[in-house]
Amino acid sequence: MKTALVIDDHVWMRRLACEFLQERSYETIEACDCATALGMLADVHVDIVITDILMAGMDGMEFIARLQRDRPELPIVAVSAGGGASRPYLDTALALGASAAVEKPFEPHELLEPVDRLLNA
Repeated sequence: MKTALVIDDHVWMRRLACEFLQERSYETIEACDCATALGMLADVHVDIVITDILMAGMDGMEFIARLQRDRPELPIVAVSAGGGASRPYLDTALALGASAAVEKPFEPHELLEPVDRLLNA
């Protein structure tokens, strides 16, 4: 079974993403911020990371850049709040090495399509 690490500072959004993934039979691990996620990555195996971009402390951009440097084989799906303002953030995340980008709020298929594609490539 594949495992996804879901990082978001909004608990309801984290839980929603985890619920979508679990319904597709993925295991999930949650982190409320990127610093916590880095610590988790040292201790557990994950197959994909789904991270919010705008968070306090280490933001998703810094986290993506760091993962690209340290774990370039690990697929990353960047997510950011919807509306026109999120597109530049998502484009920057892709330029930094995210494998896919999804605007929030998202429908289940909008998150699951890139996850399925990246994990079954």
